[in-house]
Amino acid sequence: MLTATLSTTTAHLAPAAEAVAPATACFFVVAAAEVGTMSRVLEVFALRSLLPSRWHSQRVGGRADEVHIDVQLDDVVPGEAEKLARKLRQLVEVRQVLITFKAVAD
Repeated sequence: MLTATLSTTTAHLAPAAEAVAPATACFFVVAAAEVGTMSRVLEVFALRSLLPSRWHSQRVGGRADEVHIDVQLDDVVPGEAEKLARKLRQLVEVRQVLITFKAVAD
C-alpha cells in the first residue's frame, strides 16, 4: 500500500507555534467501490464528532471498481489530522490516503 503524508516535511521547517496552528486538512482517499465504503470512511470522522466541510466522491477505474473520496476538515491541527489519516488507512477497503493542509485565513 502506497501512502504519503505531505505535511511532515514542512512541519520540521516551520516554527513550533506555526506547526500546531489550526488548518484545513484535505484528505484524498482511494478505496474499493463497495457498498459500505463511504459510510465507513465517514464513520472515522463521525465517531469523533467531526463534520467535514467538504465531501466529494467519484467512482473511477476500468470497471468503476474504485472510489476516490476528497474530504476537507476545517480548523484541525496537523497532528490530529494525521491520526485521522492513520485510522482511514486501517479500513480494509482503503487502498491509499494522502493528506495536505491549507492554512486558515486570519
